[in-house]
Amino acid sequence: MSKEEKEIRYEQRKQEFLAKYDELDLFSVYASEFISDTRRQVIKELSPGKNKADDKTILKIVDPRCSEEEMMEKKRIWEEMCMIKF
Repeated sequence: MSKEEKEIRYEQRKQEFLAKYDELDLFSVYASEFISDTRRQVIKELSPGKNKADDKTILKIVDPRCSEEEMMEKKRIWEEMCMIKF
């Protein structure tokens, strides 16, 4: 397989991942080749037992369709909200 074919297959897998993102569980997202180390770190930091974010919330925060800057802002806001007593 040529380098070009590998790149095409990679992009196809990535597009499939993004198209199915809303259906994936947290483990599948964490294990994906398309999730950056920064996003994996955020998943670890927000996993239940730490800031007690549920899987659905974590998946929304680390959504790969938003930039890493947007993701970090969402994380900061989540952490800020955790400190507020409702």
